[in-house]
Amino acid sequence: MNNLHGVGMKHITKGKFENIQIPLPPLAEQKRIVAKLDSLFENVDKAIELHQQNITNANTLMASTLDKTFKKLEGEYSKIALLDVMKISNKTLVPDDNQKYNYVVLENIEGNTGRLIDFCETQGKEIKSSKVEFKKGMVLYGKLRPYLNKVWFSEFDDVATTEILPFYPIDNTRLNMIFVKYYFLSSSYLQRVMRNCSGSRMPRLTTAFLKSEEAYIPLPPLPIQ
Repeated sequence: MNNLHGVGMKHITKGKFENIQIPLPPLAEQKRIVAKLDSLFENVDKAIELHQQNITNANTLMASTLDKTFKKLEGEYSKIALLDVMKISNKTLVPDDNQKYNYVVLENIEGNTGRLIDFCETQGKEIKSSKVEFKKGMVLYGKLRPYLNKVWFSEFDDVATTEILPFYPIDNTRLNMIFVKYYFLSSSYLQRVMRNCSGSRMPRLTTAFLKSEEAYIPLPPLPIQ
């Protein structure tokens, strides 16, 4: 870094580059180091591959568990219209340029897992247009390309992209929102959403679906939830 020049676009001159010194052990030692590094990187690649496989297996197991659980509940308990037990927050906010926000976009919600990822505070001037407000304890549902299955139980108050719907309970003595999060992640619910999307290239969840008889949730007593 000491050999770089320039302010905006740092660069190195040909002369400086040609004068850079590197350690040069005997050729036999170079080969030994290369062999050792190759072995280490091979082990790293195997570990990454194994980690990815574990994630895939865990996601498959989670999906299977959700399906079994909610299919059983749908057979045992009344199916209640979503909008009879929940509302969607329509409060919006125009960010202040000089404030920082916990701004949640679709890319911050990992599909099929309900986890928040790659998240950091955002300066208001970078957010620009009006955004939807949400509160801690709401369930945020990605309405754009719902097949990505982006659902998150909010752990703080702040703002999100308008491509997210924040659900909250009408009566929290009747409905557990973490239960709702898992139901929204189930393939049973997702399949019904996808049957009722608008748009082919960029499908969206429609308000017509939310008002239809397919937008329901099984509602066991709160202790069972």
